[in-house]
Amino acid sequence: MSADATLLLEGLAQEYRQKVVEMAMRRVALDKDASSQIQASDLREAAARLRLNRDIEDLREKRFGRHTYFLLVTVIAAAGTAAILGLFANLVTDKMLEDADRWAFSLGFALALVSFAAASLSGVLARSSALAAKRATKSAEGALNEATFLARWREFERLIRRVAERAGMPTDSRRSLGMVLGLYEVEVALTRKEKDEIRKLLHSRNTIAHSPTGYVDSVELGELFDLLDYHLLKARRHLSDHPDTLASRSNLAAAYRAMGRLDEAVTLYQQTLADSERTLGSDHPDTLASRSNLAAAYRAMGRLDEAVTLYQQTLADSERTLGSDHPDTLASRSNLAAAYRAMGRLDEAVTLYQQTLADSERTLGSDHPDTLASRSNLAAAYRAMGRLDEAVTLYQQTLADSERTLGSDHPDTLASRSNLAAAYRAMGRLDEAVTLYQQTLADSERTLGSDHPDTLASRSNLAAAYRAMGRLDEAVTLYQQTLADSERTLGSDHPDTLASRSNLAAAYRAMGRLDEAVTLYEQTLADRVRVLGWQHPGALVSRSNLAAAYRAMGRLDEAVTLYEQTLADSERILGSDHPDTLASRSNLAAAYRAMGRVAEAVTLYEQTLADSERILGPDHPDTLASRSNLAGAYGAMGRVAEAVTLYEQTLADSERILGPDHPATSMIRTDLETSRGE
Repeated sequence: MSADATLLLEGLAQEYRQKVVEMAMRRVALDKDASSQIQASDLREAAARLRLNRDIEDLREKRFGRHTYFLLVTVIAAAGTAAILGLFANLVTDKMLEDADRWAFSLGFALALVSFAAASLSGVLARSSALAAKRATKSAEGALNEATFLARWREFERLIRRVAERAGMPTDSRRSLGMVLGLYEVEVALTRKEKDEIRKLLHSRNTIAHSPTGYVDSVELGELFDLLDYHLLKARRHLSDHPDTLASRSNLAAAYRAMGRLDEAVTLYQQTLADSERTLGSDHPDTLASRSNLAAAYRAMGRLDEAVTLYQQTLADSERTLGSDHPDTLASRSNLAAAYRAMGRLDEAVTLYQQTLADSERTLGSDHPDTLASRSNLAAAYRAMGRLDEAVTLYQQTLADSERTLGSDHPDTLASRSNLAAAYRAMGRLDEAVTLYQQTLADSERTLGSDHPDTLASRSNLAAAYRAMGRLDEAVTLYQQTLADSERTLGSDHPDTLASRSNLAAAYRAMGRLDEAVTLYEQTLADRVRVLGWQHPGALVSRSNLAAAYRAMGRLDEAVTLYEQTLADSERILGSDHPDTLASRSNLAAAYRAMGRVAEAVTLYEQTLADSERILGPDHPDTLASRSNLAGAYGAMGRVAEAVTLYEQTLADSERILGPDHPATSMIRTDLETSRGE
């Protein structure tokens, strides 16, 4: 399919998804008996309609050809008749013909009359054929216009019900073809009046959500793509600066971003932003949205400084043009907070999240979906800061409100339950975490389907909880299933697939299956560098994971080389104060200690602890881990008294913050007893 065709289709599909989510958020009555997936029969029906449209186009072309033939024959016959009559008049007027020539003239005249009659008959037949083709075309067009408009709209409603139950539409390589076909037909096959009516219906409300979810079964796509391309080449509008075109380009960029094709997404977002600023102005709401979208793509690529700059500009412009209480302004503030959080600037992130939550509760109400999302975002920031009790309280409140206002099966409710489970897991309350994860997985499989991206994530989360509990066989089984499903449904290069492969490698490593772990880690690193780029944060994480596997295998030189490279890149790309940079420094220190380079290890551990206390705070779980690591290095150097002092301080803090039964607390207690020689 041509690039232009793909662009238009993707944009139309994304616009359709947005409206579906909007209708779902407004609690449109859903057909609970509808299938949760778009069936191949729907696509075949759509293909049949496309074939009918193509046949109509062919009839039109044949009709035009026959009209042309009729006109040509008529002109030739008229010209021949005029020539013959002129010759006859000349001959009669001159009266100079010989008797011998009159016979030849009579024969020629007779032949001319026969030719004229044949030409006239051909013209009549051609005209008759053209009229028959015209009647057939009108009949087919009439049948199409009378029989398919309501049927096509009913199909729209059916698709809306199906997708609304799943809270959106996916953006994978199959491009949710059923919905693309539906919107394509509205744009191409309907009359101008029908297009205007449906456009009013589709654009009657503002889009309020982006949630790329859902799935479509794999079907034979070749003929469908050919049919779509056939029509798109005939129907594509040349309106490159039209707001709908800009929106379509932005939607396609969002699809690329969700697929992990970040370079392509950034290119389209940059083009859309430039065109929006030129045609709509820098203060237009669509321009602000385009700037925010580009910032989100930069953030996904790890280009955090550029993302923050754009987010700050968007927030300032939104406050100036829309007002501080406008929903788009609240969203801009939340986006900037998320970027701050990704950079490790947690205090600034929490401040913005708190402000956004307060404003959302005041302007939108405590039960509004955006308010629930704001509360969840603040909880996530608290969790990142190690303020786990506060995070759990907010997560519990968000889950209760989601179940009450949205229902227990709503995707946002499932996400809230998963978030609470993650907080329980971080606190060491693993039994409660596993219970919630199991419930979330069962509900996701029932309501969204086993292949839905959220279902895959739920399965992976449950596997992680099993791994934390030491139930490694169960964890590996779930990880293997998730990886296989991700490769089948999302593709081998999708970011979620790469994460699934890394998770399985971690489980293999925990089981001591180090060769298998290293193989998967090496594959994941190569794929992330190829797909995301070697400077992407995900690539840095993959390099660190591979180094850890090398270290576990005793390949310390290779481990140290990778750790040193990862630390240098983290400091350059993320900054020396980023939490991932602190983790990289700690990992390198552990490798130095394992090699017997204890003095170098102590230097790095001391630096990491000082930075953690300054950046994350003395009570953050990562700070406790840094203090425990330094105590272990002191013990390895023979500085036992210093080691015991640090262990005692860390144990007291861990019991106070994480609880006496937390796995980390138990480990610190064991290390302290070992240092004391007990």
